[in-house]
Amino acid sequence: MKKLPKTGKGKPGIKKNLSLLPAQKPLNLIPTEIDPTTDEALKRQAAMLDLAHDAVLVRDVKGRIQFWNTGAEVMYGWSKEQAVGKLKQELLKPEPPRPWKQIQAELLRNGHWEGELVHVRHDGGRRVVQSRWALRKDGPAPVVLEINSDVTDQRKSEENLRNLSSRLLRLQDEERRRIARELHDSTGQKLALVKMGLESLAKQPNPVPASGISVSECLISLDEAISEIRTLAQLLHPPLLDEAGLAAAIRWLADGFSRRSSISVNVQLPQNMRRLPQDVEIALFRIIQEALNNVHRHSGSSGAQIEIREHSHQVSLRISDNGKGMPDTSSGVSLEFGVGIQGMKERIVQLGGTLEVASSRKGTTITATIPADPHSRKSRTSAGCR
Repeated sequence: MKKLPKTGKGKPGIKKNLSLLPAQKPLNLIPTEIDPTTDEALKRQAAMLDLAHDAVLVRDVKGRIQFWNTGAEVMYGWSKEQAVGKLKQELLKPEPPRPWKQIQAELLRNGHWEGELVHVRHDGGRRVVQSRWALRKDGPAPVVLEINSDVTDQRKSEENLRNLSSRLLRLQDEERRRIARELHDSTGQKLALVKMGLESLAKQPNPVPASGISVSECLISLDEAISEIRTLAQLLHPPLLDEAGLAAAIRWLADGFSRRSSISVNVQLPQNMRRLPQDVEIALFRIIQEALNNVHRHSGSSGAQIEIREHSHQVSLRISDNGKGMPDTSSGVSLEFGVGIQGMKERIVQLGGTLEVASSRKGTTITATIPADPHSRKSRTSAGCR
């Protein structure tokens, strides 16, 4: 065995080299205690989050819950001890508005996400929440701050209002149908009977005038009254809509509108247009009727166009004019016009459709799209998430 050379004091040379190194404290890779100041700050922050009425939770990107505030305990029914460490997907069984992969990709790309979800409580109750996520990427591992606000009662109230609005619209249509029937069957028949009597009186050798008004003048006034009542009854609820369908009713409406207003209307309908559900036909007819009224009263247009297109699962309606467009809503002068537009939207929303209004100085275009399938309409209007 080879010996190390000795120094002048008889010590091995390695000892001399080690003695040149500065004295160091032992490295402590795992802290044995937490800085009291930091610990106190964390406790204060957690206490502040516990004051929030919303559910606040912190989780990793995969969904493992790391923090669960008092608001989350109240909203969902699980205590902190029950929730922390669990996967959010297993605990709350969230129902997203679109696939999770898309939401996760948006969160990683933008650093935040917001939308409505359906969560399941500990007792099995379902709650609709407005969820807001924020991603924090610094630190040893990314974490997500999630704040959930319970909007279940608000959504139920909105659904009740929609149902009430839908019922009012149905009652309005039924009342229009009843009034139109009475005008035609009762009032119209009585006026026709009076006209027949006056015509018979006019054929006598010496018809007696009443208060200086001749029988012929009475007949002219009766003809005008009968024509106006017939037009009013048909506008309230055109029998063609029930008997021949939407296509015939639209052509009749456009022709009558053109005669009364001197505004030309170009109608483009599919060949052999199929019959649609009654509520869809009524809604489209009323939208066209209201839009033409707006064209006549507000637009100053010389012409209008009505176009309907049929697709596999939906029907689209487009009404346009070449008028001056809608007035500025900020000035309040378009209040009457806006009420008509709001009525159109109410009808469309009840059927699960959409309504878009585009207006400029070159005219206004109204586009309505309605699902033709009753099952798809029901699924859209009853959806709890946006």
